[in-house]
Amino acid sequence: MNTLTVKILTIVISLLILISVISQIVISFSDKYVTETAVRYSSTETVRFQGVYVRDETVIENKPIGVVDYAVPDGGKVAADSVVARVYQSEETIAALRQIESLEKERDILTDAQNPGTTAFAQPDFISSLINDSYRSVLRGIASDNFTEVGDERVKLQTLTGIYKIVVKSETDYSSEIAAISAQISQLQSAASPPVETIISGGSGYFVSYTDGYEGFLTTENAGALSADLIKRIAAEKNSTKTDLYIGKIVADYRFKILGIISSDMPDFKSGGKITLQLDTLKQPIDVTIDEILPTENTNERLLILNCDEFGAELVARRTDNVELVINDYSGLKVPREALRFDENNERGVYILQGQKITFKKVDVIYESTDFILSSMMNDTSFLSEFDDIILSGNIDDSDILETTPKTAETAAGTTAETTDGTTAETTA
Repeated sequence: MNTLTVKILTIVISLLILISVISQIVISFSDKYVTETAVRYSSTETVRFQGVYVRDETVIENKPIGVVDYAVPDGGKVAADSVVARVYQSEETIAALRQIESLEKERDILTDAQNPGTTAFAQPDFISSLINDSYRSVLRGIASDNFTEVGDERVKLQTLTGIYKIVVKSETDYSSEIAAISAQISQLQSAASPPVETIISGGSGYFVSYTDGYEGFLTTENAGALSADLIKRIAAEKNSTKTDLYIGKIVADYRFKILGIISSDMPDFKSGGKITLQLDTLKQPIDVTIDEILPTENTNERLLILNCDEFGAELVARRTDNVELVINDYSGLKVPREALRFDENNERGVYILQGQKITFKKVDVIYESTDFILSSMMNDTSFLSEFDDIILSGNIDDSDILETTPKTAETAAGTTAETTDGTTAETTA
């Protein structure tokens, strides 16, 4: 073996030995400490209660004999003395009317699709792009449960598809199809009997097709005078008291109140303040205004009255709902309580492992629980940063510390934080 080869092997072996020694030193040093990486966490404090919806409602005092066909969906706006429902002798008549309505839409689509003013100047590529856009809108509507949008876009998609077929000459016109549909409509109309009764709204407002017996009793005017026991009883029913005594009711205004019984040791809400609610019936949270916080017969409870101006079929179909009131929503770096220390200036912080050395970094506390705190993200290297390795435990040598050893959190006064009673804390990565 020549001299050059021996030298190369000697160098390689020496490097391997050196790397192994250094690794063992680093591993030995690192094993002295238990660490946790500082990552972003969020913590939300909430109050949960069963809410009761209070609206100004007037029942439509009519109990017709026959099959009811509603002309207005729940939550639909109606003018004074407008038609809200029609009564027929049988379900078959209503089914025929539904089929007539569907056929008329289809006929209108075909008529629009063969309109010469549209097809004469339409370009296939342009119509094709509109079809793709409409198709994507249908998919978005389905994904978001927005079936009103789905229905509108379906009609548009059918119309565009019909236009495209004529433009590319796969169809000349739809005259024969339109004639066949018109004949089918005429046949159904001749067999359908007229309504035996037409129901009008009376006043203007928003129509709801069910009643529960609390109309006229639960009003926005007397919300503050309702007893806690009554609110609890209604909340416990969980919408089980729907009746068919009347054909429906009219809600006077889109604004309404939500009532709930909360513990007296909850946070001190302020009248007129804005808070965020999450309701079981809605996917997205809503903002409401605190109207009043009133004492009850029980000193441990209070009546919370909220003003809400959200309105829709999901809400009017219920009298009660599960309510989650968001008190505080924090986001910061999670630090286990066992890692907290205090420096010689009584500043709270943590030990950070940086390579083979240790340094002390301060924390800016924005939230505290029994197990951890959240520190804000600071543009200051003296404060804890994301992905810092926080030392939880281990024997720290003075020679490894870049700064003066701080005293522990357990020996510093005033370091214990209590969570607010009656609230819950949720953490998510």
